[in-house]
Amino acid sequence: MQDPKAMALEATGERFIPEAMGGDLIEAEHQLRYRFALPYVRGKAVLDAGCGVGWGSQLLLDAGALKVTGLDISEEAITNAVARVPDASFEVGDLMDLPFEDGQFDVVVCFEALEHTSDTGKTLDELARVLRADGVLFVSSPNPRVYPAGNPFHLHEMVPEELEADVAARFAHVELFRQHLHLSSLLFPDTAGDAADQVDPQQLNCETYSIGAITPGHDPYSVAVASNATLPELRSQQTVAPSGQLDNLGALAAALTEERESIHADHRRILEERVRLLEQLSAADTSMRDLMSENAALVAQAEKFSKQVAGLSAVEDERNHLAATLISEKQELGKVAQRLSECVNDRDHFAAALVSCEQALAKVTPLLTESTPASTLPDPAFAELRDRLNSAIERNAHLEAELDAHVRTISWRITKPLRRVRVMGRHGRIS
Repeated sequence: MQDPKAMALEATGERFIPEAMGGDLIEAEHQLRYRFALPYVRGKAVLDAGCGVGWGSQLLLDAGALKVTGLDISEEAITNAVARVPDASFEVGDLMDLPFEDGQFDVVVCFEALEHTSDTGKTLDELARVLRADGVLFVSSPNPRVYPAGNPFHLHEMVPEELEADVAARFAHVELFRQHLHLSSLLFPDTAGDAADQVDPQQLNCETYSIGAITPGHDPYSVAVASNATLPELRSQQTVAPSGQLDNLGALAAALTEERESIHADHRRILEERVRLLEQLSAADTSMRDLMSENAALVAQAEKFSKQVAGLSAVEDERNHLAATLISEKQELGKVAQRLSECVNDRDHFAAALVSCEQALAKVTPLLTESTPASTLPDPAFAELRDRLNSAIERNAHLEAELDAHVRTISWRITKPLRRVRVMGRHGRIS
């Protein structure tokens, strides 16, 4: 079987990886939560919900658990866990939809997993469902009041009061524990001989003294223990870390200090950039107001031009109508001119006849006066000639009057649109 250390996952911050993150204070924190539950798993069927690569499942087996089942949503993590802890069973699954029967486990531990789910209430419902009626649940959450923010894998961290209330809504008995990180100094006899030998602090009969008190409310983690039966007597736990980890802590503090200074520099740069962007925004706002003013002026001018175009369109329509009228009147005038020409011809004809008659009359009159009695005058012929002459004169006069009236009427009609255009111009309707 492949060595799980050789196939260790990348430490992304989503889960604890011993090979990448072991030997540090973070390991002490993670181990302490599991060791807190170990006294209560002997001979029990245990679910390690959110088991990661299975290092906690191994602790549960070592503490005497009858059967350990690990579950994680990551196939890669489960593959690593199977290689790491062959005596446990592992499954890929979702904490909000556990692939187990109701009441299948005596103990359920869910450490550093609840905050990774999108619906903590549904997750707690599932954990309660697979637990036997007298089973015990151990569940933890970072305290967002203290725990550093910014872990992208934490979807919902719960303050201690919220965790306790949500668990109490599903179990009859709940006890809340807080996990606090503190430093310790260990004094033990020099009985090991060789300095290379290792001393397990758990094997020492130590008395513990505290310098100062732990301040409530400054605990980065909280752990709730719950059951529908009476809870067993629960004991507080502590993990003693080797002093070499303090060196790591110092290096970590130095790195954090450097990171803080870098963050402050970035913050100052961001503030300067913000000022610059605000100035650009103000200038852009001024430009926008100027453009809006210019746009309003252009809109007003466009409306003015639109009205002028509408007026010009009306004039164009009037001009077209006038042109059509002129063409019609020209045609009618042509007809009148034709009639006038005919009348002139008739008038000239009758005038010639009149002259001829007058000449004949001038010749006849002396003869009639001197030698012919009035009774012998050719009355019918003379009367006819006279009537024809009078008729021609009357007809000529009538035609001249008719022509004059018609010409005046046509002139008035033709010049009417022109007079209207001049009136509109005086009133400023056309520019």
